[in-house]
Amino acid sequence: AVQAEIDKIEKISGGEKNLDEAYKKLYSRYADLEERLTKETGSVLSILSIEADRMNIEVLMIKPEKAKPSKIPIKVKDKSVIEMSIAMNLRCDYITFGEYLRVLPEKLCSLVKINKISMADSIEKEGSVDIWLNITLYMLK
Repeated sequence: AVQAEIDKIEKISGGEKNLDEAYKKLYSRYADLEERLTKETGSVLSILSIEADRMNIEVLMIKPEKAKPSKIPIKVKDKSVIEMSIAMNLRCDYITFGEYLRVLPEKLCSLVKINKISMADSIEKEGSVDIWLNITLYMLK
């Protein structure tokens, strides 16, 4: 039973045999998770718009749902994880959209889950696509 518990700890820590190193890795992952989850909901919406504007992405619509407690049972310093779904309608080219998706988690400093992406050639602007994006952001509250 003790060996099974040690094996479990080693697995969680990425296979480290040295428990001091395992603890450091685990603590580092925890600190990273805490940092990624500590954004206010208002600032997240601003960042979505600012980054889109910076990349010359036309934002046709951003519609956030009300933030709600997450099903993820994590608490950090007496704060719980909340989740907020956001529907977006964007217009840009494929490459720019790919770059936007790449930088979102970094710029938002939160966990981002992409729920759905739909694209169609834009009738309004040649060389662009109309994109319907639904994401869920996970933050601490």
